[in-house]
Amino acid sequence: MKYLEDAFKFLGKNLLLSIPLIIMVVIPNIIQGSTDKETATEMANQINQLSLSVTMGEISPTEFQIMALDILKPLFVLMAIANVVLIVLSLFITPATYGMVNKALEEEDTNLIDFFPQLGKKIFKFIIFSIASFLLWFIISIVVTIISVLMVFLVNGLSEKSSALMGLGIVISVLLGVVVFLALVAFYFLTIYWFPAMVIDDLRVISAFKKSIEVARSYFWPTVGITTMIFLMGSIISFIIALPFSLIPYVGVVLSSVPTALAQFVTIVFVLMVYRDKTSKNQLQDDGINDTPYELI
Repeated sequence: MKYLEDAFKFLGKNLLLSIPLIIMVVIPNIIQGSTDKETATEMANQINQLSLSVTMGEISPTEFQIMALDILKPLFVLMAIANVVLIVLSLFITPATYGMVNKALEEEDTNLIDFFPQLGKKIFKFIIFSIASFLLWFIISIVVTIISVLMVFLVNGLSEKSSALMGLGIVISVLLGVVVFLALVAFYFLTIYWFPAMVIDDLRVISAFKKSIEVARSYFWPTVGITTMIFLMGSIISFIIALPFSLIPYVGVVLSSVPTALAQFVTIVFVLMVYRDKTSKNQLQDDGINDTPYELI
């Protein structure tokens, strides 16, 4: 728990460094939650009315889906805009925040003035990391989809033999689903030090990926437990804050977003602290600051 304690001490000492991350979380949440209560209530009433119409046989389930989607279209548009804004803000704020935190851990003399210098140094790395991470998880999703389809065929094939075999197929599918889920969670935590490796040691993306697995394996269960605890703490506090302010437009959204953002900031501090402590800083480092995108691979 030493790392967690030190991460919170760092937050207290360098609270201003979390401001960009707070902005990154607050703005998309404001956009997504900009639908007023009256409009949301009206949408809910319209959908309930449609559900009643389906029950009475006035409209078909297909017509219900089309009409419900049309009613919820404004919400989907806001969600899409919020996600685009989040991606754009993250592209600039996340690498700069990692850079500022790492600089503060090294020199203990960092402030918001370092935002743009650190952004210039880390944004190339973050783009390469984001592309590599997306491609990796895309491939994993394809593999999981193939496994899921095969399990469906297995259950259907066994169901044609007998009900007992169908039950066996369902049990196998559920167990395999649990195994796949746990494997995905484990893989996520094994790669949690991927970008920190690129930030701290200037490693290229593939070398950083390997280094992340090495560091995560040496501190796996504490990493899982502490990062999960930070996430739960942020979520619970956000929920508690949101309840009394939910009736006040925007105020509840803004206030409840702050704990979530601070939890993300503490997580960044934690993973950087762990990585720095678990790796030797006396090793020869790759000079990745001025690398081209090809060289970062």
